[in-house]
Amino acid sequence: MAAESEMEMDEAEFPEIYRKIAMLGASRLVSLLDRRPWSPTYGCLDREYWHYKTLIEFPRAVYQQGVLSLALLHRYPFEGNVFFGRPEVFDWVRASIRFWATSQNRDGSSNEWYLHERSFCATAFTAWAISESLLLLRESGEEEFVSEALPPFLRATSWLESRSNPLVANQMAASLAALCNAFLLTNDPLRRQSYEKRKCEVLGMQREEGWFSEYLGADIGYSFLILDLLGHVGKRMADDALKRSLERLLVFLGYFIHPDGTAGGVYGNRGTSHCFPYGMELLAAIGNPTARWMAGRLRRAVAEGRVATPLTVDDQYMAYFYLNSFTLAAALGDGRATGGGGPSLGPWIVHRNRYFDEAGILVRESGDSYAVVNAKKGGVWRAHGKEMKVHGDAGYVMVLQDGRCLSSQRLGPDATVRFKEEGDGSCELSIETPFCELDMSLPLVKWVVPFKIFSKWILRLTIFASLFGIVLKKVKIMRRNDSEVELKRRFRFGDGVMEIQDTIHSSQPIRIRDLMLNPGLPVVHSPSSQLFESVIGLTPQVSRDWDPRAAVKELEGGQFGMIRRIPFAS
Repeated sequence: MAAESEMEMDEAEFPEIYRKIAMLGASRLVSLLDRRPWSPTYGCLDREYWHYKTLIEFPRAVYQQGVLSLALLHRYPFEGNVFFGRPEVFDWVRASIRFWATSQNRDGSSNEWYLHERSFCATAFTAWAISESLLLLRESGEEEFVSEALPPFLRATSWLESRSNPLVANQMAASLAALCNAFLLTNDPLRRQSYEKRKCEVLGMQREEGWFSEYLGADIGYSFLILDLLGHVGKRMADDALKRSLERLLVFLGYFIHPDGTAGGVYGNRGTSHCFPYGMELLAAIGNPTARWMAGRLRRAVAEGRVATPLTVDDQYMAYFYLNSFTLAAALGDGRATGGGGPSLGPWIVHRNRYFDEAGILVRESGDSYAVVNAKKGGVWRAHGKEMKVHGDAGYVMVLQDGRCLSSQRLGPDATVRFKEEGDGSCELSIETPFCELDMSLPLVKWVVPFKIFSKWILRLTIFASLFGIVLKKVKIMRRNDSEVELKRRFRFGDGVMEIQDTIHSSQPIRIRDLMLNPGLPVVHSPSSQLFESVIGLTPQVSRDWDPRAAVKELEGGQFGMIRRIPFAS
């Protein structure tokens, strides 16, 4: 792995690489901010709401998370930081916190996607970012303003205390971080009890293999976000249970740092490729060898533009996750943002060959070759070879004459999966899964006016808002509309070759308009997927005789098959 040379090469670049990106990202964030003191929306970071005016009828709370980056840059000096100590930046921080407070629902919750949503996600993440900013302001002696801002923050945490989202671990981790800060800001023992209760709930979501559940599966990008949040809580609260949890999560993530420094992607449960640096750098700073190795690869990938950063993602996720993580990592470098806690030295990853049975993910590494397969997502795969060549596919997409769009990238634990490993180091993974029907609809094109009326008036009532949120997630995220078409996919690693054998058949006659191999794009709805990746499209590595038109004829006749062989050795 050349781990030592990678770490030595990149230590000199830390933290400048994050500082440069944080400064450029903060400049972009300021463009989203209403900086007019006379404006009723002074402090709002949702530019589409306060500036464009006609695009959306309410301010989306998640943009206010960007205030944490402004507070950090105002607090910590480093070369080139034009925000440090500036009175106007301090005014922007206070205005952003005040605007967040005025945009809350009466019960303390916040909205993300539609009016009166009462989003657990938006409430948890904004409460954490606001409270982190308040802790920084308290360090600066601004106790009067902290006292002014505490009541709306505590309304949000009281709302979070009585609710949870057990399907999505990253949101639960954000609520834990917010509840932790509620205790730190008030020193109230009841707030400490709420923190301890939520901590048990969050740690209970971690599986034996080290990952936290994201809609019943393992997602690499969101695992980095959880590492950020739990690492930060661990910095504030000395806790052995958190340390052990972080160690297990870190080792799991170490299997998915690709040879080019990227991580995650379509093979994760939610298809995200986030590579947030803060949690990893925090653990590297206290000497964790796995974190140091991972950080070395990530820094190189950031420097070479291979991973998403606050400069490449959309406005929402820049303000939501990316800028805060990069700015927190930048603040680590001067030694003042670090602290005690965090996990002790963790195990070193030497051989990355493992099948994660519960996650359904196979990792194989041999010399210059590295591959990941997710059996519980229809056999989505990614492989790296010599000279950083990247291959893979995200299954098949089929457009039928009747207008339906089908995909073999079906997410679900009920696929038929078999894994067998031989004594000589070879292994075989087989998957049988139905194609699912994709929802390509744009409902607001037709229903925008009724929906706006519904959200403004009907969703005012908490019970209807809660029921609508549950139904929406089931329909748009959890529901699987299986079709009459099935894929059988078999992977075999051995004798210096990675072999992929596909068979597609239909139980009923079908007429096909188009059949294609998906070049690495997620089809399951996940708002933070389909962001920038250095590999614009994975090369499917099909055989020379691959002919989609001939494949369509074969499949319409009953069955289609294809075998691919890729060199897989040093």
